[in-house]
Amino acid sequence: MTYPDLGVAVVAISDDEWRVCDTRVPRSAPSLLGFVKQCGADFEVTQIGAPGRRTHCDRFRDALQRLAPGRA
Repeated sequence: MTYPDLGVAVVAISDDEWRVCDTRVPRSAPSLLGFVKQCGADFEVTQIGAPGRRTHCDRFRDALQRLAPGRA
């Protein structure tokens, strides 16, 4: 599933985990931004380049926004 307004593509890797990639880079280049995992009612965000640091969001879309390229 693609979220053009956020610049990300989301691929389910299990029932409660998703891989999030940057849609702005060519397919031949690394595009992985991070992962989102549903933990009960929350969504845990793991950003590539920030190992060990987790962010929690109430909504799936908010989790995707945390990973969106160019976010402030």
